[in-house]
Amino acid sequence: MTAYFEGADEFVFLDFETTGRDLLGRFYFDKEVSKNDATQIAIAWFDGAHLTSAYSYIQPLQDYFRLKNWSHASPDRKFCKDAPKFYELLPIIKGIIGERKIVAHNAPFDKKVMDDSLLALNEQPLPNEWICTKELSKNYLPNAGACFKSCDHTCNGHTLKHLHNYFGFGDFDHHNAIADVFALSRIFSIMYKPETDYTKDWLFV
Repeated sequence: MTAYFEGADEFVFLDFETTGRDLLGRFYFDKEVSKNDATQIAIAWFDGAHLTSAYSYIQPLQDYFRLKNWSHASPDRKFCKDAPKFYELLPIIKGIIGERKIVAHNAPFDKKVMDDSLLALNEQPLPNEWICTKELSKNYLPNAGACFKSCDHTCNGHTLKHLHNYFGFGDFDHHNAIADVFALSRIFSIMYKPETDYTKDWLFV
């Protein structure tokens, strides 16, 4: 479990898992003309010195259940079919996030999923600042490329899975939103330095 760190209560840690396909079953290679539907959401935050979390499957907005295959979300299909829809979870999500900064790994992706989900409900994007741990890791570990090529783990740049192993936390159930959000909180707790001017390189508005 992630240990409390200075300023931890200013952040929430968020991860979405998605269908990864459009209504016709095509993968989302063109970010401008397509969007992912959320299938899982996990949020973690500090309540005092203790990390608390919320997690739910989400019923996709579109009829994905007729497709033969999803992407990495495929095993979740049976759980998503009777899961709450995003609009049912939204009051809870907003209540948890409040005015905190939202931390995500590859934050532009999660922000787009959030924005698209809100847009489908005629809701405005959240005004919160977003922090990307993938970009942060490039600053924190600028020379880690050699490690990524020679280490014992299967690596692909500054991925969440690799960073979690790199910092000694071991393997976890990657692409499960609650496992990802805990992994995210662990690596952020190491890389975050309150005195660092992080707004230049890894803060998204």
